[in-house]
Amino acid sequence: GGTPMTVVGLIWMLSPAVLYAPYLNVICIWDIPPLLDQRWAGFIMVASGMPLQLRGFWLLLRTVS
Repeated sequence: GGTPMTVVGLIWMLSPAVLYAPYLNVICIWDIPPLLDQRWAGFIMVASGMPLQLRGFWLLLRTVS
């Protein structure tokens, strides 16, 4: 369930450029560049998707053994 979110988060974290063009025109209240904000958002998406992936992996291991 968390795989699509984790994949998108990894792409956002590793991208050398801002991927969502309308996002470039958004005023950021924290004065950080859009690319850095995109990377932070990707990190949050990866962190949010990990518990679901870990649970799925745990269930897989439990059924195999």
